[in-house]
Amino acid sequence: MGRVEGGTAVGLTRMWELVLIITILGILAANALPRLMGLDEEAQISKSLYLIKVATDEIVTYAFSQMRVEDDLSQMSHTILEGASQGSIRVDIPGRRALFRAGEVEECVILKVERTPRGFDLSIEFGDHQEDRVCRGVQRGINMRGYPVQLRGRFVKM
Repeated sequence: MGRVEGGTAVGLTRMWELVLIITILGILAANALPRLMGLDEEAQISKSLYLIKVATDEIVTYAFSQMRVEDDLSQMSHTILEGASQGSIRVDIPGRRALFRAGEVEECVILKVERTPRGFDLSIEFGDHQEDRVCRGVQRGINMRGYPVQLRGRFVKM
């Protein structure tokens, strides 16, 4: 035991204080760790949603300002060009598609420009999220009511 001061064992008291502090820290860590792990997924979802929104806006702006669409979507969007160079976006040139990777899913979200009887439309499709939480979060975060977007046709004077 430790030395005795005023009838109490000082060493034993300090040991119990240390055990109590370690227990409290363990409880706090058990509650905080899952929340911290979820922050990484939320950050990935937010980043993917931001990239998709910016790429969509760039394609729409390009189509209206240049009054044309390109087969290669990376020519219409700097975001898609950068994502393709980093490996987070794959560009399908003949299909006028940009395939966005989210989480572990290669084709989580697909931006597609397609010819319609009215002209060209920009649409979004979802790939199979394969139970990937990040991909599923990205797909849930996209408001599909705004699509397809008409890029060219009877409403745009050529």
